[in-house]
Amino acid sequence: MNNTIPFYVYHHIDPETKEILYVGIGQYDRAWCVRGNNRNKQHEAYLKELFLKGFTLNDIVYVYANMLSKKEAMEIEAKQVDKYRPQFNKLLNKNHWSKSRQKTPEMCLFGKTLKEMGYGYQRIAYLMGAEQPKNHVMAIKRMISYV
Repeated sequence: MNNTIPFYVYHHIDPETKEILYVGIGQYDRAWCVRGNNRNKQHEAYLKELFLKGFTLNDIVYVYANMLSKKEAMEIEAKQVDKYRPQFNKLLNKNHWSKSRQKTPEMCLFGKTLKEMGYGYQRIAYLMGAEQPKNHVMAIKRMISYV
Protein backbone atom coordinates (compact mmCIF):
# COMPACT_ATOMS: atom_id res chain seq x y z
CA MET A 1 0.00 0.00 0.00
CA ASN A 2 1.29 3.44 -0.97
CA ASN A 3 1.25 5.84 2.00
CA THR A 4 2.40 8.87 0.00
CA ILE A 5 0.13 11.89 0.37
CA PRO A 6 -1.05 12.90 -3.13
CA PHE A 7 -0.35 16.34 -4.57
CA TYR A 8 -2.72 18.75 -6.26
CA VAL A 9 -2.46 21.75 -8.56
CA TYR A 10 -4.38 24.84 -7.52
CA HIS A 11 -5.18 28.33 -8.72
CA HIS A 12 -5.77 31.54 -6.81
CA ILE A 13 -8.38 33.39 -8.82
CA ASP A 14 -9.59 36.97 -8.60
CA PRO A 15 -13.34 36.43 -7.98
CA GLU A 16 -14.19 39.74 -9.65
CA THR A 17 -12.25 39.38 -12.90
CA LYS A 18 -11.79 35.57 -12.94
CA GLU A 19 -8.10 36.19 -13.68
CA ILE A 20 -5.76 33.43 -12.48
CA LEU A 21 -3.44 35.18 -10.03
CA TYR A 22 -1.28 32.23 -9.03
CA VAL A 23 -0.74 28.58 -9.91
CA GLY A 24 0.85 26.24 -7.40
CA ILE A 25 1.19 22.67 -6.23
CA GLY A 26 0.44 21.48 -2.75
CA GLN A 27 -0.49 18.86 -0.25
CA TYR A 28 -2.80 19.15 2.74
CA ASP A 29 -3.94 22.79 3.12
CA ARG A 30 -1.21 24.55 1.07
CA ALA A 31 -3.67 26.26 -1.29
CA TRP A 32 -5.50 27.85 1.65
CA CYS A 33 -2.39 29.09 3.53
CA VAL A 34 -2.31 32.75 2.60
CA ARG A 35 -0.79 34.70 5.50
CA GLY A 36 2.59 35.10 7.13
CA ASN A 37 5.57 33.56 5.36
CA ASN A 38 3.38 31.46 3.10
CA ARG A 39 3.13 33.98 0.22
CA ASN A 40 5.12 36.88 -1.14
CA LYS A 41 4.09 40.27 0.22
CA GLN A 42 2.35 41.46 -2.96
CA HIS A 43 0.30 38.29 -3.22
CA GLU A 44 -0.64 38.50 0.45
CA ALA A 45 -1.64 42.19 0.13
CA TYR A 46 -3.79 41.48 -2.93
CA LEU A 47 -5.58 38.66 -1.15
CA LYS A 48 -6.14 40.91 1.88
CA GLU A 49 -7.85 43.45 -0.41
CA LEU A 50 -10.17 40.69 -1.64
CA PHE A 51 -10.94 39.66 1.94
CA LEU A 52 -11.74 43.29 2.85
CA LYS A 53 -14.26 43.31 -0.03
CA GLY A 54 -15.97 40.32 1.58
CA PHE A 55 -14.58 37.47 -0.50
CA THR A 56 -13.48 34.26 1.20
CA LEU A 57 -10.95 31.59 0.36
CA ASN A 58 -13.83 29.60 -1.08
CA ASP A 59 -14.17 32.37 -3.70
CA ILE A 60 -10.42 32.47 -4.43
CA VAL A 61 -9.02 28.91 -4.30
CA TYR A 62 -9.72 26.50 -7.14
CA VAL A 63 -8.23 22.99 -7.17
CA TYR A 64 -7.47 22.35 -10.83
CA ALA A 65 -6.26 18.74 -10.53
CA ASN A 66 -5.75 16.36 -7.61
CA MET A 67 -4.63 12.85 -6.65
CA LEU A 68 -1.31 13.44 -8.44
CA SER A 69 2.26 12.32 -7.92
CA LYS A 70 4.74 15.10 -7.28
CA LYS A 71 6.11 14.75 -10.81
CA GLU A 72 2.63 14.92 -12.37
CA ALA A 73 1.74 17.96 -10.27
CA MET A 74 4.95 19.78 -11.24
CA GLU A 75 4.39 19.06 -14.93
CA ILE A 76 0.81 20.34 -14.84
CA GLU A 77 1.85 23.39 -12.79
CA ALA A 78 4.56 24.30 -15.32
CA LYS A 79 2.09 24.04 -18.21
CA GLN A 80 -0.49 26.12 -16.36
CA VAL A 81 2.07 28.82 -15.49
CA ASP A 82 3.26 28.94 -19.11
CA LYS A 83 -0.33 29.16 -20.34
CA TYR A 84 -1.75 31.76 -17.94
CA ARG A 85 1.36 33.74 -16.87
CA PRO A 86 -0.10 34.54 -13.40
CA GLN A 87 1.11 37.77 -11.84
CA PHE A 88 2.14 36.21 -8.52
CA ASN A 89 4.22 33.36 -9.91
CA LYS A 90 7.62 34.91 -9.25
CA LEU A 91 9.41 32.38 -11.39
CA LEU A 92 8.04 34.12 -14.48
CA ASN A 93 10.50 36.95 -13.90
CA LYS A 94 13.39 36.17 -16.26
CA ASN A 95 15.82 37.88 -13.87
CA HIS A 96 14.74 35.75 -10.92
CA TRP A 97 17.77 33.67 -9.96
CA SER A 98 15.84 30.55 -9.07
CA LYS A 99 13.80 29.87 -12.19
CA SER A 100 14.43 26.15 -12.43
CA ARG A 101 14.05 25.92 -16.17
CA GLN A 102 16.83 28.53 -16.61
CA LYS A 103 19.29 26.56 -14.50
CA THR A 104 21.72 24.29 -16.27
CA PRO A 105 21.54 20.60 -15.49
CA GLU A 106 24.92 20.99 -13.78
CA MET A 107 23.55 23.63 -11.40
CA CYS A 108 20.53 21.46 -10.60
CA LEU A 109 22.83 18.52 -9.94
CA PHE A 110 25.01 20.73 -7.71
CA GLY A 111 21.94 21.69 -5.64
CA LYS A 112 20.87 18.05 -5.41
CA THR A 113 24.37 17.03 -4.32
CA LEU A 114 24.35 19.69 -1.57
CA LYS A 115 21.00 18.34 -0.34
CA GLU A 116 22.34 14.78 -0.31
CA MET A 117 25.32 16.06 1.72
CA GLY A 118 22.88 17.25 4.37
CA TYR A 119 22.55 20.95 3.60
CA GLY A 120 19.13 22.51 4.18
CA TYR A 121 17.20 24.29 1.45
CA GLN A 122 17.90 27.77 2.83
CA ARG A 123 21.63 27.10 2.96
CA ILE A 124 21.57 25.70 -0.58
CA ALA A 125 19.79 28.84 -1.78
CA TYR A 126 22.42 30.98 -0.08
CA LEU A 127 25.27 28.98 -1.60
CA MET A 128 23.67 29.33 -5.04
CA GLY A 129 23.42 33.11 -4.79
CA ALA A 130 20.02 33.98 -3.36
CA GLU A 131 19.96 37.32 -1.58
CA GLN A 132 17.14 36.23 0.73
CA PRO A 133 17.52 32.45 0.88
CA LYS A 134 14.60 31.89 3.28
CA ASN A 135 12.24 33.03 0.50
CA HIS A 136 13.52 30.47 -2.00
CA VAL A 137 12.96 27.13 -0.31
CA MET A 138 10.28 25.99 -2.79
CA ALA A 139 12.40 27.10 -5.75
CA ILE A 140 15.30 25.00 -4.52
CA LYS A 141 13.04 22.00 -3.90
CA ARG A 142 11.70 22.28 -7.44
CA MET A 143 15.12 22.80 -8.98
CA ILE A 144 16.48 19.71 -7.24
CA SER A 145 13.50 17.60 -8.29
CA TYR A 146 14.25 18.30 -11.99
CA VAL A 147 17.44 16.25 -11.75
